[in-house]
Amino acid sequence: DGVKPSDIRRTVETRMQELGISRDLRGALLSHGQTGVQAKHYERAELLPEKTAALELWKAKIEELVA
Repeated sequence: DGVKPSDIRRTVETRMQELGISRDLRGALLSHGQTGVQAKHYERAELLPEKTAALELWKAKIEELVA
């Protein structure tokens, strides 16, 4: 009771950090807008392999916690 969506997002961010997922990749996964000239104009990669690998780590962690 009293759990807000921001609580869940913060927990996911923290646990992904503990798994060694980079700040930039966590931001991309959690839909934080990338800021700055470089991000706005030059960085166009979708990072699909990196996102997939990070989500596989996250999936393994969730499965570990549920088991």
